[in-house]
Amino acid sequence: MGKADFGVKEGQIVADKYRVLSLLGRGGMGSVWRCEHLSLGSEVALKIIKPAISENNNALARFLREARAAARLRSPHVVQILDHGQDGELAYIAMEMLEGESLYGRLKREKKLSPPLTVRIATHIGRAIARAHQAGITHRDLKPDNVFLVQNDDEIIAKVLDFGIAKSSGMLLETSGQGPHTQTGALLGTPYYMSPEQATAQKDVDHRSDLWSLAVIVYECLLGERPYRSDSLGDLVLQICMREQPIPSQRGPVPATFDSWWAHAQQRHPENRFQSAKQLTRALRTALLDEDG
Repeated sequence: MGKADFGVKEGQIVADKYRVLSLLGRGGMGSVWRCEHLSLGSEVALKIIKPAISENNNALARFLREARAAARLRSPHVVQILDHGQDGELAYIAMEMLEGESLYGRLKREKKLSPPLTVRIATHIGRAIARAHQAGITHRDLKPDNVFLVQNDDEIIAKVLDFGIAKSSGMLLETSGQGPHTQTGALLGTPYYMSPEQATAQKDVDHRSDLWSLAVIVYECLLGERPYRSDSLGDLVLQICMREQPIPSQRGPVPATFDSWWAHAQQRHPENRFQSAKQLTRALRTALLDEDG
């Protein structure tokens, strides 16, 4: 791929300190590259922001402001932002380089996860977003693509990516695979995981929207399918906001206690849901593993 395709190319030096090595992936915000820090000799993941964002002064200022806020988050379950800035027309974020796979990739390969692994991953995501919520940051685009699984000896550690980035972009992010795509200036988030308040573009979206999205991720891990799915964005929004919600035990082999948890987590009015990530993940552990906390 050439520079015209992504804004950078292999071998290029960015900001006088990052040598571009290879493409790791691309998405709604831009492209991500494996890079070498020239003075440290270490590898980082460099996200190059799409020109549509980097060329808009207001959007870029918002983006960099949110990146600075996200960089202050300290948690083993948050992918660490190491640096950010501009190099000419390029806007970039440097993040810690991780080895492993996304939760999206794991689900694509295995389809379903066991209850213990699902609880572990959800607990790690919960810790990450709890730290962000304490700092006044709402993710707004929690989805399996934004959860990275790192193998640490014989344990899996889940880390959440892109805190603050979705909020600052001012546009919907593209979805993975088939299904509704997003449009500039419309809703903020990825359609399948949106809360009702996101789906109706309300202004008062807060941390409880992340809790809705986390519950949708949990459902997908256990059942091997998304609870709300359609090729039409309008139909998908109706499912999320108005239609009868799925009962998990009627879709797959999960305990009735998970049905109760799901019904609580998917209350359409935020004040009726779980009010914190800790509360949500503790209740999930009890529902699936019959353990308290």
